[in-house]
Amino acid sequence: MFLLRYIEHIDISKNDVSIHRTSMFKNFCPSLVYDGVSRWKDVNHMLTFHETSSIHIAASTDATIHEKCSPILPAFEEIKKFDVQNNRVVVKQLIIIALFLGKHGLAFRVHKEKWTDSVRGNFKDLVVLLAEYSPVLSSYITLLKDKGKSITSLISWQRQNQLIDAISNSIKNSILQEVEIACIFSISIDTTFDISRQEQVSFIVRYVDESNGMIYERLLAMCSTASTKSETLFNIFKEVFNKTCLDWKKHLIGQSYDGATNMRGEYNGLQFKIKNENPHAIYIWCWAHRLNLVVEQGVASCLQAVDFFGILGKVFDFICSSKNRVFIFEKNQKIRNPKLPVRRLKRVTTTRWSSHSIALGTILLTWESLVDTLEDLWTSEASSDASSFLSYFQSERFLYTCFYLNMFFLYLIH
Repeated sequence: MFLLRYIEHIDISKNDVSIHRTSMFKNFCPSLVYDGVSRWKDVNHMLTFHETSSIHIAASTDATIHEKCSPILPAFEEIKKFDVQNNRVVVKQLIIIALFLGKHGLAFRVHKEKWTDSVRGNFKDLVVLLAEYSPVLSSYITLLKDKGKSITSLISWQRQNQLIDAISNSIKNSILQEVEIACIFSISIDTTFDISRQEQVSFIVRYVDESNGMIYERLLAMCSTASTKSETLFNIFKEVFNKTCLDWKKHLIGQSYDGATNMRGEYNGLQFKIKNENPHAIYIWCWAHRLNLVVEQGVASCLQAVDFFGILGKVFDFICSSKNRVFIFEKNQKIRNPKLPVRRLKRVTTTRWSSHSIALGTILLTWESLVDTLEDLWTSEASSDASSFLSYFQSERFLYTCFYLNMFFLYLIH
């Protein structure tokens, strides 16, 4: 029993003692058992001497560390799982930020986005703001600042673009699933200039949701083009539907565009090229575009209306071209209607008939304040323009034209 405190296994054969670790299948502490022990009365002395030797102490220390320490590979796996879990939390919060900016139509970046800059763009600034309430995101930002380019950044401009593309693809896939369930659909295509003065072609699909019977219009794609010829638009059309895997030759039943020749041309327009391959795709001239043309021509045929909107445009330029006049106009509104919000005059444009209705509505809501402003300007500036405008806005001609057009626009809206 005495020896069992020191050794794990004892083989006694011919008065020899062989000490070894059966679990390791080799002699343990060979300095003790290399030559063996043949005299039992010397065992206690030999064991005590060996326990204090540097070899035994080092071996015992290594054995203890080995027993208490976890294996290396499982430890690495745990670290990897922890990093993956944290990265998922970070990416989820970045997706929330991207959705917020997209929903509100805000820009993601600016030209200078260093951590030392006071303004780092909407995306990075929202990341910093959210990090104050998220320990995981906060530790990740600290890691980025410390190690810089030595680690992969999830908030760089490349990752932002990838995030936007991923969200776009997810939304597009949801739309395509709904369209495939609806089976049949129609398409509406229009072109416009963006802020960078590039021509953009928008593709909008219109379909019925079978679950609730509601009609939905969804933006399917935006494509830039240098040419708006019918042949070019038709090639873009086929490219978009090839990517979306929608069978337009079988399931497209309607197409709607504006009245431009390249779109509605009877023999060479986009609608003809599509209908040539899919006879079921009936072309309908966009109602909103037709209404816009009807209203423009209807207003242009009435001399009183032409004169009315012409004067509204001149009053807008007269008031809004001077900060002092704008201040007087707003001050008179606050005096007349202190509980109502301050309004500004609206410009009348020729491309949208709704601008005529908005400009007219603003005049009706601020007529008294506008008259007060023109009187103040006539007195203070001795302006002939203010005098002529004042005479017109106080005339019966203005009142009849104003209320007649207001009834006309209300009928169109409803």
